[in-house]
Amino acid sequence: ENEDDDDDDDDGAWWWWWSSQKKWKKKFFSRHDNVYVYVPNVIGYARLLLVLASFYYANEENRPHGWGASVTVFAYVLSFICDELDGRCARRFNQCTEFGAVLDMVTDRLATTGLLIILSNMYRDAQFACILLIFLDISSHWLQMHSQLAIGKKGHKDMHESRFRLLRLYYTNRIFMGVCCVSTEVLYLCLFMARDRELSAVRGLLPNSSGVIETFSHVQAFDEFLVQTVGIGSLHTFATQFAVLAIPGFLLKQTANIAQLRSAVVAMCNHEPEFALKRGKK
Repeated sequence: ENEDDDDDDDDGAWWWWWSSQKKWKKKFFSRHDNVYVYVPNVIGYARLLLVLASFYYANEENRPHGWGASVTVFAYVLSFICDELDGRCARRFNQCTEFGAVLDMVTDRLATTGLLIILSNMYRDAQFACILLIFLDISSHWLQMHSQLAIGKKGHKDMHESRFRLLRLYYTNRIFMGVCCVSTEVLYLCLFMARDRELSAVRGLLPNSSGVIETFSHVQAFDEFLVQTVGIGSLHTFATQFAVLAIPGFLLKQTANIAQLRSAVVAMCNHEPEFALKRGKK
């Protein structure tokens, strides 16, 4: 009888543990009081750590023996994938929060700024261009968020009523926004790869690219421009091929940044009478 009682106790303990785990998982993947451990926020922390690891190992002196620059690219790509996952998880588990939105946006800006700082050290002639891109990225997004919240919008992506068509398309069409953002990150990563000894030697995916370059004179002239003036690899390399393919999306992204910077300034100036009244009431 004692053995049977022990077995019953073990079964009861197992059932209690299993039930508590099930309840904990159900609570974890739903809205609860501890915002810090919401699934999208945990992904955001992991993303920030991946970005820091990527930048740390971008310096060849910080890499363990035998590690190449691919670890930097791999960590950054993982962080970029996490940027997509956190938003999906926030909507899937009803865990959208102001903290999560700010964490996501701040990490975006830190990641882009850090990568541009690294590129500015690799491409000395383009340092000022990198600085301008940093200024545009930070100022446009910060002013956009501040202006939208100041005029009573839900967030910086609430642009359904904007008179700027490009901004409406950018913030309402996830595919268009994705193409612009991915193209920009791909371009920056490819420029990093193009200055690495090992990664710059990786052959491209386009078949017979060397033959195409030699056949068409204008393509050959463009290839020489990339090698001699820009200082990256030939068009037959992986990094250069994808960098060139990413340029249109990159240009659209910068155009959208300029548009949202202008839109934010116009919105704040147009609503200044309302802001003045609010300041006067305080």
